[in-house]
Amino acid sequence: MEIKSVADYLEKVRKLCWWPDDSLGLFRGQSDASWSCLPSISRSPFTPNGIYKKADQDPKPAEYRLFVRFRDMTTPHQPMWVHAPSAEEQGWRQLVPAQHFGLPTRLLDWTTKPLVALFFALEEERYWDSPGAVHVTTANQKHMFTVTALAAKDPHPPLYEHHKTKVDFFIPPDFDQRVTVQGPLFSVRHDPTDCIVPITSFTALAKKRKKSIFTELRHLGVTRASLFPDMTGVAKALRDEVPDWDRALV
Repeated sequence: MEIKSVADYLEKVRKLCWWPDDSLGLFRGQSDASWSCLPSISRSPFTPNGIYKKADQDPKPAEYRLFVRFRDMTTPHQPMWVHAPSAEEQGWRQLVPAQHFGLPTRLLDWTTKPLVALFFALEEERYWDSPGAVHVTTANQKHMFTVTALAAKDPHPPLYEHHKTKVDFFIPPDFDQRVTVQGPLFSVRHDPTDCIVPITSFTALAKKRKKSIFTELRHLGVTRASLFPDMTGVAKALRDEVPDWDRALV
């Protein structure tokens, strides 16, 4: 469904995105509508041989080695929350900041906030020549877990063997301000190369349409500064505003 404005998007969300009482609506913004809903470990340059498939796999594939190297190299920077009574739970907890800070993993980001997803569909100006998309799915409460519950079912992170034919979701803790404001959930499945098919999608056509909707979001307070509340986010938000200042000064 093509969207023409923020108001048009919210109206379509209100009318078309309904789900049972025991489910939660989730949104994912992507800069290019042609991309599949696949986690980063399932995209180029990785191949299926790089996926962690069994606990005794040897030699260890790229997914496992990335996780272990990130864990070991960031030990001084890990939030206190990662420390847990069991090694299994600590491993899954360590995977959350790995995903959050951009390490290729089998996790895929979703948000409970439709405007946040719309922002991520539009934020990359280099993709404004391609249609962006907000994909929508639902998560049944039976398939949503805390990190503690996840570790109890799967003792070999990042390997995930529970519910081999289904998509599950887990809720990260608010260990960082970005987590708090972006409202994320992470999807995880046994085979990360198995694409998640959304129940519906909204698209914003290039280039003029994407730019105008992005500007609307900024005027509504949905900016890099509000979604990334640190100095980097503030600097990028100010950079987005500069063209308006130039026009105002002419």
